[in-house]
Amino acid sequence: MTEALLIFDAEEIAERDGARFQLDVDPREFGELGAEFKLASPVAVTIEFSVGGSQLLMACQVRGKWDAPCSRCLAPCAEGLSAAVDETYPIGAEKINAKEDIRQAILLSMPVKPLCRQDCKGICALCGKNKNQVDCDCAPPRTSPFSKLERFKKGK
Repeated sequence: MTEALLIFDAEEIAERDGARFQLDVDPREFGELGAEFKLASPVAVTIEFSVGGSQLLMACQVRGKWDAPCSRCLAPCAEGLSAAVDETYPIGAEKINAKEDIRQAILLSMPVKPLCRQDCKGICALCGKNKNQVDCDCAPPRTSPFSKLERFKKGK
């Protein structure tokens, strides 16, 4: 994809009193989204520009799919991406580069801790098995890591 894909001519948009664009954007256009997240498919971007006083108003909808490892069990998980961007640009600008605004909206729509499913059991801390797939025979710890604090409670 070219660098100019999400760069728009502000003067032309102002002359036409707005514009609408529907694009399928290659995920690589948005660069690195963090070590774990990858956009899995072309990102559908719908952008509508309108003129409001001395500003160009951009309303943008972003749809796609992301892949990331589950934060509990590390199994691959995928989910739909949906983000919205509302931004203003000065009407006197020559060009509008919407890529960074859209990229930031994508980042903000990603979960902090992706899960393969809501009831994910995670990985056993002792043997490392995925507890969603196998019930391990590891015994839970007998004492709490906070059990030594009990003596302070008793005044010893």
